[in-house]
Amino acid sequence: MRTKTGININCEICKKDFYIYKHKIGVKKCCSKKCGYIYLSNIKKGKCPKNIELIRFWNKTPDVKCNCIQCKKDFILTESQLKLKTYSGKFCSHQCYGKSMIGKRPRHLINYNHNLKTKNKISKKSIEMWANPEIKKKLKENWIKKLKFSDEDIIEQYVNNEKSMKDICKVFHTSRETIKDILIRNKVDYIKISRKRIGENTKKHRPFQIIPKEDTSIEVKIQNFLKTLRIEFFTHNYMKINHHYLCDIFIPSMNLVIECDGDYWHKYPTGRDIDHIRTKELIEKGFKVLRLWEFEIKAMNINDFNRRLQNE
Repeated sequence: MRTKTGININCEICKKDFYIYKHKIGVKKCCSKKCGYIYLSNIKKGKCPKNIELIRFWNKTPDVKCNCIQCKKDFILTESQLKLKTYSGKFCSHQCYGKSMIGKRPRHLINYNHNLKTKNKISKKSIEMWANPEIKKKLKENWIKKLKFSDEDIIEQYVNNEKSMKDICKVFHTSRETIKDILIRNKVDYIKISRKRIGENTKKHRPFQIIPKEDTSIEVKIQNFLKTLRIEFFTHNYMKINHHYLCDIFIPSMNLVIECDGDYWHKYPTGRDIDHIRTKELIEKGFKVLRLWEFEIKAMNINDFNRRLQNE
């Protein structure tokens, strides 16, 4: 049996009994964090004695007294808070920090990596550049072009130059909603255009995609048969026909395409229309095609498979 090493104590705020270990006696006086935060607020209002070690029992870091530079008031922070704050204990609040930065450059814009020499060089070059009126005009004109644009400019970029809405938003600094409103106003069917572009992109990238990523159990079985027979083959080879696609298995020595058709997905016994069209196109280009159904492959041996290959 485990022996108890603590005592039951009353909470100073909710006055409930809670169990406390001996090493926390005199340090922990609240039953939970909620009561601890209430105790903190009471200390700030002056209702409880100022003994912060009793409250912050969950944070064992020692407290540090600091003096605000702006309002010159004393305030208390822990060592962890000193590390987290950007102004590192110099200011008691964000308001004092904001008042001190009036008329100064913000801290996040200052580059501390530059030396004084490089800073002076940068400032001189910027002054010379802005002093030149020609450079000023060019910068202003470019900025105005980005802000001021007509409906024709967006239609040219979207339809003729074939740019996406994302690129147009970056050029003209607008949102997609405004671009859509302009296209609808000028009776441009952007939905059809976007669908065409998606179809063209899929055709370009389809030869490099492998779907499904993992081979089916039927395909793996026939691949193992070919390995035992020591016949060289390729999986998911891209076939360049009108209805182009990736075949399951291609044997270059026999110029043979093997398709492993599932009974459900390829609609046994009739088969899909696309499958019939693709077989015709492959035969016209000089390829041999061997289509095997799922139930045939499951009940097939190496000898049966070898016979089917020889017949082809």
